[in-house]
Amino acid sequence: YAGSILFLASLAFAKTSLCASFLALSPDERHRKVTYSLGGLIILWAISSIFTAVFQCGPKLPWNTDHSKCINEKAFLEYSGATNALTDLLLVCLPVWIIYPLQMPIKTRLTVISFFISRILVIVATIFQMIYTRRLFTHNWTHASVTYLLCTQILQLLSISTVCVAYFWPFMKSLRSGLM
Repeated sequence: YAGSILFLASLAFAKTSLCASFLALSPDERHRKVTYSLGGLIILWAISSIFTAVFQCGPKLPWNTDHSKCINEKAFLEYSGATNALTDLLLVCLPVWIIYPLQMPIKTRLTVISFFISRILVIVATIFQMIYTRRLFTHNWTHASVTYLLCTQILQLLSISTVCVAYFWPFMKSLRSGLM
């Protein structure tokens, strides 16, 4: 019960942290408006997903597994995964839009962009998690849950790690990209 709530919170905080780095990266007002909009979308996704996870079986006994009184868990996991992948795709596109037009050597631009594009790994992990989500709802949940939970852990690891890669400022400073 608590694991799914903390998982969703860690994804949300990683994404909003990346949005904060985009705000520090670009002084352009258009970039800032798009970044704030994306941050708002991420916050709305996080709030809706976390509240749904918290109250999935009602407010009295939310951890109760009496599925007759609970939400459609499969639909919730598909919504959460699809929105997670969409926001990650936007988090990949936004830095390309910010960095590509800058006046610097193409090699430097591509290097800086590659730090942020590493977020594609998170999208791949989300896709695998969504594939294994469908297998969760079979007669042998214990067997099917192993791959789903493994994908969930890999997704969380990649989400946090790719944000850390983007914050690898000492290396970015050494590139003399003009972004600092």
